[in-house]
Amino acid sequence: MEQAEADADPALVIAEAIADALTANKPKARYLEGHGGKEIAAVAALPDRARDLALARELKLPKPEAVA
Repeated sequence: MEQAEADADPALVIAEAIADALTANKPKARYLEGHGGKEIAAVAALPDRARDLALARELKLPKPEAVA
């Protein structure tokens, strides 16, 4: 829990994104702010197999078996 708090972005980063969304003439559908926001979007755009491999690597798991 302490490590998560240490890695977290300041609340101001998220508050500024919320303020931008509330005051924008044409707000975006999604705001990718804070720690890892852009990385999450990039991973979500990957094909399933590549996403599984990336997740396995990040979690230090063995590579997923190929589905025949």
